[in-house]
Amino acid sequence: MRFIQAFLALALVFASAHALADETIKLGSPITSENIADVFEMQRIASVLGDGFDREDWDAIITFFADEVSTTSGAAVKGVPEIKTKEQIVTRWESLYSSVDELIVHHFTSNERVFFHDKDNASMFSKGVIVGLTTPGGDKATTGGTLKTFRWIDYEYGFTRTEDGWKVNKLLVDYIVDEAVSLAASQ
Repeated sequence: MRFIQAFLALALVFASAHALADETIKLGSPITSENIADVFEMQRIASVLGDGFDREDWDAIITFFADEVSTTSGAAVKGVPEIKTKEQIVTRWESLYSSVDELIVHHFTSNERVFFHDKDNASMFSKGVIVGLTTPGGDKATTGGTLKTFRWIDYEYGFTRTEDGWKVNKLLVDYIVDEAVSLAASQ
């Protein structure tokens, strides 16, 4: 019986330590004079990714991804990360625009918190809102109207320092609110 009690007490300690570590990561590392430039650079990169998507600037986006990225964007199972090449990610994002007559998207992110795992690896957590209008193409253009979307998102970016600067090696997207309204088709 004492063994079971000791085991349960030890399990509680480990669970509490894990929860504390997870919470510490999400709070972010304190910003210091040594890491402030890195924090600003990671925030800039995340902004370029969202703005690049909105403007269809695939050349800008691809420069900030590592060769392979763990991502939930376009994953076969919602919320389960897959390893994709930066080319696969950009090709998928680009296809979202080419598959419809019109796609207007606006990304907005804020509340960035950077946690340094070590001097060359970090995670950044942020909140985001995506507002979009999609006008279907082809046969769907005659049967349906514009789709208006509104999404609240939790993002987790993974960053690794390379010879060419910080690169995104993880992009996890968790839709907290994912609403869409179909507007009436034009006559």
